[in-house]
Amino acid sequence: QGYATEVLLGIIDWAKQKTFSDILAYVKTENRASINLLKKTVFSEVPDSEEEGEILFKWVCQVKCVNSLKIKIETQFDNESSCDNL
Repeated sequence: QGYATEVLLGIIDWAKQKTFSDILAYVKTENRASINLLKKTVFSEVPDSEEEGEILFKWVCQVKCVNSLKIKIETQFDNESSCDNL
């Protein structure tokens, strides 16, 4: 797994520990690498959510959780194993 995958999985684990019920991630439509990453890590695209060049993805907690977390992915990862853009 690449660095971006590890970071996102860490965010999911942290969100579970903090009892977040979901994570909303906004991604620019041209950011294919991040879109693929979200899909790979069990985020689902929210239907009809494309607005102003961004797509909304959502991860839903499968255990008893109560809070919600929103993130916005700004960085374009050209190669998942590279962190030059961080």
